Amino acid sequence: MNAWSQVHYAPDKIPSQLAQAQESPLPDSLKTYWDWFIRLSNHRQSGMGINSISYLEMKAFFDLHGIYPEPYEVEVIEMFDRIAVKYFSEQQEKETARAKAKK
Repeated sequence: MNAWSQVHYAPDKIPSQLAQAQESPLPDSLKTYWDWFIRLSNHRQSGMGINSISYLEMKAFFDLHGIYPEPYEVEVIEMFDRIAVKYFSEQQEKETARAKAKK
């Protein structure tokens, strides 16, 4: 079972669900980036769904914490974010389809 299979789309529960997914095994080489991603994701913008973490949000996060990431480190966070956004979008589509089927 992967980390994302435990996460269900619910806008008000995204941060806690991502934190639970954090308990899944992750290579030591990615743990710092996962931590950064979780912390950024906890403050992401959302509306009808979740939005990607913007460069502005990343820059503010890094500036506030005195972190000077390498370009590849930002790319790792973007990779985690793409996976999260895709997963949550798919979950939202499934929920919409279930709701329509009940009508």
